[in-house]
Amino acid sequence: MWRERQKQAQIGRICDWARRTGCKTISHPLWRYLDPARVIVTDRDPWRMSDPLPQDLLPQCLSCYTHNRAFRSLKSMRAPFVCLNLIVAVALAGQTAAPVRPTFDVVSVKPSPPGRGSRRSFQSECSEGGRYISHGTPLLWAIDWAYGLNDYQVVPGWPDWLNSFDTYDVDAIANGRATEHECRLMLQSLFEDRFRLRVHWARKTVTAFALIPGRKGPRLRTGGRVIINGEVKQAASEIEAPDGWTMPRLANYLASVRGIGMPVLDKTGLTGVFGLALSYSIADDDGRPDIFSALPDQLGLRLQAIRAPVDMFVIDHVEHPTGN
Repeated sequence: MWRERQKQAQIGRICDWARRTGCKTISHPLWRYLDPARVIVTDRDPWRMSDPLPQDLLPQCLSCYTHNRAFRSLKSMRAPFVCLNLIVAVALAGQTAAPVRPTFDVVSVKPSPPGRGSRRSFQSECSEGGRYISHGTPLLWAIDWAYGLNDYQVVPGWPDWLNSFDTYDVDAIANGRATEHECRLMLQSLFEDRFRLRVHWARKTVTAFALIPGRKGPRLRTGGRVIINGEVKQAASEIEAPDGWTMPRLANYLASVRGIGMPVLDKTGLTGVFGLALSYSIADDDGRPDIFSALPDQLGLRLQAIRAPVDMFVIDHVEHPTGN
């Protein structure tokens, strides 16, 4: 341990000296402490090229490395060190390349026909066969689905046409079958390419709800169908209705329920999947209890107001689409 600390200290001295000399070809009596491997020099600590390089260090790094062949053959000589201004290609030599996001094979984006914007005629779905269709629905809905967003996560500031019912029809076909996750990624690529969509994420502390056990404890059954307002819940990507929901999935669903409209975080401490039957009001005076009364009475769960950090989705730029 002591020898390793001494070695690292000596490497630091070499790199400091390299910076002071203006990064010219150098020789140094401490060359024997340096491994025949690249070292990243920063204003903080030396980093070997084999280690992941923190992205925030890229602008201030220099690359100090020993030429392996020279290091091996010139045993009796001082090893030459070459210091170069950082170029990203060198700095990322030890990094893993970012995966390429899939794209649709065929894409058609056309203005919606007059009258298509009626709520009675909308369609927005991605089939297991790898086809995505969005007709008569706001493109903001498609963006929400592509990035897996709840309404509360999208920071206001988008153009009005993005949330209009009468804008563009989108048809896209993948080259083969696609999972729901792959379809979401391909739709992200479509928006970035055809609509020049640019976004970023920002973490903000906001008012939220914690889903917690009720005073008398949860009343849930292990496994079974999830029935909400008389409808068996099943995602479009699921071949059949699932045998229960996890508590995080229930919390995510509740975030979009009428009367909530803000983040809901699972704080139940319950693991596994549960079947449930829940009935709550979706309109004024429809004879059913609101969600805040229905949860404790029917499931033995309740919502508690909290403040929590939440990732928010910010649309920086979006344009009307380019032609087909």
